[in-house]
Amino acid sequence: MSGEEDEFVEVVAAHYVDALQADPDASDAGEIRETAREMLVRAGERAASLGADAEAQRSYLRAALLCDDPPVEAELYERAGAMARIGARVEESLPHFERAISLFEGVGERHAVARVQARLAEAEWDLGRIEDGLERMNRSFELLSSEEPDADVAMLAAQLGRFLFFNGQPELALQRIESALGMAESLLLPEVLAQSMTTKGVILLSRHRRTEGIALLRFAIETALEHDKPSAALRASFNLADALGQVNRFAEGAETVRAGLAQARRVGNRYWEISFLGQLYPFLALGEWDEALAMAAQLPLDDWASFRQAFATVPLIEATVLGHRGEADRVRGMLARFEDMSTSGDEQERSAYRSGLARFHLASGNLEEALAAAEDALASHVHFGFGAEQIKEAFAAAGEAALRLGDGTKAAELVAVVDALPPGATNLFLRAQSSRFRAHLVAESDPAESDRLFRRSAAYFRELSAPFPLAVVQTEHAETLLAGSGDVDELVAEAGPTFERLEAQPWLERLARLGTGVTA
Repeated sequence: MSGEEDEFVEVVAAHYVDALQADPDASDAGEIRETAREMLVRAGERAASLGADAEAQRSYLRAALLCDDPPVEAELYERAGAMARIGARVEESLPHFERAISLFEGVGERHAVARVQARLAEAEWDLGRIEDGLERMNRSFELLSSEEPDADVAMLAAQLGRFLFFNGQPELALQRIESALGMAESLLLPEVLAQSMTTKGVILLSRHRRTEGIALLRFAIETALEHDKPSAALRASFNLADALGQVNRFAEGAETVRAGLAQARRVGNRYWEISFLGQLYPFLALGEWDEALAMAAQLPLDDWASFRQAFATVPLIEATVLGHRGEADRVRGMLARFEDMSTSGDEQERSAYRSGLARFHLASGNLEEALAAAEDALASHVHFGFGAEQIKEAFAAAGEAALRLGDGTKAAELVAVVDALPPGATNLFLRAQSSRFRAHLVAESDPAESDRLFRRSAAYFRELSAPFPLAVVQTEHAETLLAGSGDVDELVAEAGPTFERLEAQPWLERLARLGTGVTA
């Protein structure tokens, strides 16, 4: 339909509604009601196809009010809830999903109940109530798993696997995802297939099966796009951007974020637009700090608890940037706003917050607190692997805290953990940090080896196109050389402009203390 046809449908539907309200007992009232409902549904579908989620939601709700068939009415409330969530009106979606569940339960539609419970659980996860949704979904799955599988049970299994993984139950998560994939293949369910492949790709990444995980994510995108499932495609793209960051392909990750953000805006999916705005790590790693902060500034900060996926790693990114810029008071205020993440049932949220907290304590000089927070975050490597951004940053923060505390034993323990990883489990970022910390540990006993390790660390960061940690290593190398009367001009000459561009004032002050002519 054209825009004029859309308007015509709305006008005609309104005419029928007015006629029904004027004479609800007319002999043809049932026919009028049905015609008006059908036209409103058509208007909702058209609006949804154009990305006008608010208009679609309104049409579906108006159609539901004209419906006297409980299963049809329930489906309309379900559609209204889905439109609310796509429009990032998560709180609004809850009563619509709950009404749909109640109506389906009233007529014994247990499979439909399970499907809508999966949608409701996703909205509750957005609001930080992952345990509530998991409990209901588990009950439904146990009840339905012995019955003939259908699309509703397949969707439930896919969502259950996704939530179980982020709740820290990877083994059970993988079981549910394998069930969902089997049902999706046998029943030809492309959206369930794409969603399940995305979750399985994420799980495989956490198990250091990176090539396979990224391949699954790319195929999930291809499947979703082929079958016109934009939300599934956007979710897979979001996770692909994260995966590329895990394997240190930061430039490709940043481009994936930019493309995903543009696509979300193109199809009018506000939920995934907000999610991509929170996918900031590639920009941190590349030294595109202003772009990262500009994206974070577009997030709905006053309503962050309704979009927790988007904000999951924001405390880590902002604490790192602002901490290195010497703005500890701003970091303190930001962390206070997100404090309930520290006890979240979502392991990603909790570990990312603790990693950001470690960076704040380092900037504030609270070294013991920094080490404790960093080690707490680092412990989540059992869930997410050593490639996850909060794990990599926690390792860096823990090593820095240990060295500044003069605790060489702890620093050596941290280095040993990374050095013991098999090649497929480690990454260049961790090896660069490990070489950096080992250089400090042998600086007094073996200056030549320390020099070699600093140079190796710098070479790794240069290969990663990670300018800030490169400049940090150059500064620390210069400090070590200067203590032994070495030549530091070349190191400082490269590090200084990086710190100036990134406005890293505390690091400019460190360079100035070297007496090399750098002004703070």
